[in-house]
Amino acid sequence: MKNENQGAVWWENVTKAKLLIDTVVNTLLSGRNIVLNLPQFVPWRDVFYEMIDDALIYQTPENQLVSVSCPKEQPGKYLLEHYCKREKRESYRCGMSYAEFLAKNPDIVLHRRYLWLQNLSQESVNEWVAFITEYNQYLEKDAPRAQFILEVSENVNIEKKNNLISEIQFNKIIKWFDVATFCMLLCTDEKMNDAVKSYLADLVASVCETDVELCTECISIGQKFLKNPVECLEQIIMTHTHNDGSPFELVFDTKVIERKIWKSQIKHLFPALESYRSSLVEKHYQEIDNVLPIQNNAGEDIDSPEAVELTSLVYLADRHDITLSEKEKKELRTCRQARNDLAHLRNVSWKNAEQIFNYKY
Repeated sequence: MKNENQGAVWWENVTKAKLLIDTVVNTLLSGRNIVLNLPQFVPWRDVFYEMIDDALIYQTPENQLVSVSCPKEQPGKYLLEHYCKREKRESYRCGMSYAEFLAKNPDIVLHRRYLWLQNLSQESVNEWVAFITEYNQYLEKDAPRAQFILEVSENVNIEKKNNLISEIQFNKIIKWFDVATFCMLLCTDEKMNDAVKSYLADLVASVCETDVELCTECISIGQKFLKNPVECLEQIIMTHTHNDGSPFELVFDTKVIERKIWKSQIKHLFPALESYRSSLVEKHYQEIDNVLPIQNNAGEDIDSPEAVELTSLVYLADRHDITLSEKEKKELRTCRQARNDLAHLRNVSWKNAEQIFNYKY
């Protein structure tokens, strides 16, 4: 999948990512303003902004979305200076608040703007909320009005909560599962079987946490990443950046990453091992049943073929109690080794894991 399409895949095809956009748009269309809590890094921010802009243009073509960094001036003074013509500004007189003056002058462009204010502090958010509240008090019912998106990067306390302001939080809508879903979508074009695609998607989502742009870099190298995820992840973090040029900020900890690899293998490789074992037992059911009961490594009696584990199957194969080809014996030993590795908190090598994922049961 080409890089330029990945942002669209995330914001258009991942349900909760699309929900975030829809929530922002629908909140504005309902007449409310927004305190928008976003993480420090927003994946493909330009696509996020453009999709909101396109949706608003479609619904309200007479209005315009404008994005600005938090101004140093007080809200009313800033809006008077930037959204009123000179002659209108000169008609303003002290004794009337900026909010009242702006609200009572219907012929200014401010009333046809969605203003997206970025990088707001706790103090500035409260100043803007106070202005929005007063501004709306002076507007005539159903009159055109400016609406505001107050973007913050931390949880904020709105001092004067009211029905004019809705709070929308990125991290309450988008979770790790959505990142994993995105990774699965990216893996659809990879030339590997479905079991490997599922493992790759889960592995990448686990080690990259919530950084979906980092996920795209890992999945783009597919098999290379599967062979050595720790080395590849470290290399990507050191040599690549986000779409906007900012660095990847994942805290690189080899032990943590190794444990996440093990957890992904438990989720995906362990079921593959069990499928292999049950298939082998079914194929040689009568041969196994004929030599039971036997004892396993723990000294426990096994009296049904279904309970025979991989280690016991190797034992039966070595005694020629079950008839296996050399190829089948090799597969069995590979599975037994992988099972033991996982049981002892060791990661299975990709060479062995790939073979297991590709066995025909």
